[in-house]
Amino acid sequence: MKTIITLCLSLFGTMTLQAQITPEMLIGEWRLDSLADKKISDSEKQKRYIYTTDSLTFKSIKITTKGIYKIREDGTSHEWYIPEAPMPLLIQMEFIGKDTLKITDGATGGSAGYLVRISAEGIDHYQKGIKAEQQKNFTVAFSEFTKAGALQHPEAMYKLGMYYFTGTATILNEREASKWIRAAAHLGNAEAQAIVNSNSLRY
Repeated sequence: MKTIITLCLSLFGTMTLQAQITPEMLIGEWRLDSLADKKISDSEKQKRYIYTTDSLTFKSIKITTKGIYKIREDGTSHEWYIPEAPMPLLIQMEFIGKDTLKITDGATGGSAGYLVRISAEGIDHYQKGIKAEQQKNFTVAFSEFTKAGALQHPEAMYKLGMYYFTGTATILNEREASKWIRAAAHLGNAEAQAIVNSNSLRY
């Protein structure tokens, strides 16, 4: 349990905010993009934070946990209630632009992390692509993944890479495939990271 709490806490941060944060500002899916005091690892890039108006879901390769959160009166931090922790975890936040959030462990003031919001439009195109793929409509799937990839959706970028690798609904293009897979790996897609780390890409 201590490991899980530490895992979650180490990814969040302190926030010194110009304006008060509201739940509406947090809604969406976020990925861990960088850390303030060290180079981010592949596994850390895979971490995802999904906010609704009243809950936060944290996903990593080791755990997935979900709990309600309550923004404090100061509007710059919130308490997160998860089953693994005996007490709510305090997370301090600061928006660096509309879609970048600096987070820190509010209890210790430890190392800060920077979250980047995954485009809602990109998520929509990706989900449409997945649906088309399930229906074996690969031309539509490729089109939707292309739109989502242009919006930097990591999983769509990986899908695009594989479509180019196999020539599915497009011309086989190994160089273009490598470009998209490397980009997906950089943004935390686990499958793309495995391919890059295997040193099997020629480009």
